[in-house]
Amino acid sequence: MKPTGGVSMNKIELVNLTCVRGGIELFTNLSACVEAGQVMRLTGPNGCGKSSLLKIITGRLEASQGTVHHNGKPLNCQDVMFLDHKPVVKSVLSVQENLEFWARLYDTKSKLPLAYKAFGLEPLLYTNAGMLSSGQKKRVQLALLLLKSAKLWLLDEPLLSLDSKYVDRLGEIIQSHVGAGGMVIYASHEPVPNISETILDVSAYVNRQRHDLAHAA
Repeated sequence: MKPTGGVSMNKIELVNLTCVRGGIELFTNLSACVEAGQVMRLTGPNGCGKSSLLKIITGRLEASQGTVHHNGKPLNCQDVMFLDHKPVVKSVLSVQENLEFWARLYDTKSKLPLAYKAFGLEPLLYTNAGMLSSGQKKRVQLALLLLKSAKLWLLDEPLLSLDSKYVDRLGEIIQSHVGAGGMVIYASHEPVPNISETILDVSAYVNRQRHDLAHAA
């Protein structure tokens, strides 16, 4: 959504980010911008820093240099929903108990029926989460997208373990989110279907000297 004058009302700016982990520089001088209503997919080979970049945006990992801004100010974690590549569910709780925990935290218990329905969780509500398949755990995790009101969604490998039905469902939910002025940045080798997106190849920001040495070895 844009006001008159063409200036975005809502945008995330990544400015000259450099990431060093374990003494290894993953990427350097990475800059990008995502505006309201846009989706950006992070691509590149495993180990190039896609997950690290998502964590830098959330504030869970500190950049070696550079900044992340939301409308020119530091990003407020309350405006962000971050889902890691590995679903976090409490194995000793049922599916319903897991989601009710997060709904209480976000004060959104009224949204639970929608979250259950969107990802086909009704038949699993009383199932112990430790008994779920990897795909079912992923659907429980993705249901959190419908429980927290956040402008920016950061998703690490959101398609992992999903069957085609719920891959399509995720595409519908992302489309609805950005249609309402939200933003999505996600890391994946494959695109979410039926959405318009820009692509940021994180490996394009690898230190050139390290890149040449790796290929010479």
